[in-house]
Amino acid sequence: DPYYFRCQSTGACINPYMRCNGWDECLDGSDEEDCLGIECPEFSCNGTGPCLRWRQQCNGFDDCPDGTDEKDCWSIECPEYRCNSSGACYTLSQQCDGFVDCPDGTDEKDCWSLECPAYSPFRCNSNCIKAERKCDGAEDCPDGSDEKYCTADTCPLPSFYCAPDGPCLPDTSRCDGVGDCPDGSDESGCGKLTKCCGANQFPCADGTCLLESQLCDNRTDCSGGEDE
Repeated sequence: DPYYFRCQSTGACINPYMRCNGWDECLDGSDEEDCLGIECPEFSCNGTGPCLRWRQQCNGFDDCPDGTDEKDCWSIECPEYRCNSSGACYTLSQQCDGFVDCPDGTDEKDCWSLECPAYSPFRCNSNCIKAERKCDGAEDCPDGSDEKYCTADTCPLPSFYCAPDGPCLPDTSRCDGVGDCPDGSDESGCGKLTKCCGANQFPCADGTCLLESQLCDNRTDCSGGEDE
């Protein structure tokens, strides 16, 4: 296909967007040779190469060696949003996501005035996160609000709820011999459970599942001592 570029030594074909992009895509580096004056499909650094995709222009990062991709940004039209100080463009997915993409932090300002998008419906103190990150046992919000006021109903299934305030744990953490809940409730009542241990786990008589590394380690983990 004449649309693609053929590497000289191996004969491999690469996408023309990879030609003169500042990276050796061919093993012999032939895709980065004779770049002076090449016609770039989308954007050329200083008109002489390397070549960039349009989305790399005015994205807040110097992708061209001379930084020409971040110059005169106010003269181009941003598809979605623009940083106030630099004129760099950013996308809806970068807005209020908890990460500063604009040099002046424009993308993370006034987040309380914005409605969280459908793909990230839970609002933290300053940004929005995906619903499955709520009460998953890991703090994704800067203030930890995604792990507060968790209830059994908010836990994703299958999971175990640590009473009274969470967090939610993977179901495999229940009766595994390690106390993961603040009050140790994930390890209580294990003798009453009928539970199958995993392939690499050892079942105690009381229903607790141990890791293989806990066997014969001179430490009694099963209440009946059968692991030793």
